[in-house]
Amino acid sequence: MEVDGVNLAISSAAVTALAGLAGAWIKARYGRTKVEPTPLPVDVADKFVTCEQCKAHRDHIEKRVDAQLELFSKVSDKLDLIEAHNEDRAKRMHDRLDPVIRSSASTAEVLRQHLEDHRAERSAKQ
Repeated sequence: MEVDGVNLAISSAAVTALAGLAGAWIKARYGRTKVEPTPLPVDVADKFVTCEQCKAHRDHIEKRVDAQLELFSKVSDKLDLIEAHNEDRAKRMHDRLDPVIRSSASTAEVLRQHLEDHRAERSAKQ
C-alpha cells in the first residue's frame, strides 16, 4: 500500500480537526470562565436568623397590620357617621326649603296671571 501526499494531507487535516474539536470540548466542559466585574456580588453571611427571631419578626408585623386594620375600621365608621349626618342635614334643608318653594310657585302663578290680565287690557285698549 502506497501512501501518496494527498491522502497524507487529508488524513492529517482530519486528525487535526478532530483533535481541535476534542480540545474545545474539554476546555468548555472543565474550564472555568471568570466574569469581571462580578455582575452580582454575593457575600457569605456570617449570621443567620433563628426560628425564634423569625417568629418574633412576623408577630411584630402582624401587630402592625392589626393596628392598621383597626385604624381603617375607625375611619370607615367615622365616614359612615359623616354620611348619615350629611343625609340628615340635606333632609332638614329640603324640609325648610319646601314651604319657600311652594310660596314662590304660587307667587309666580299670581304674577303670570297678572301679566296675562295686563296684556289683555292693553290689547283691548288698542
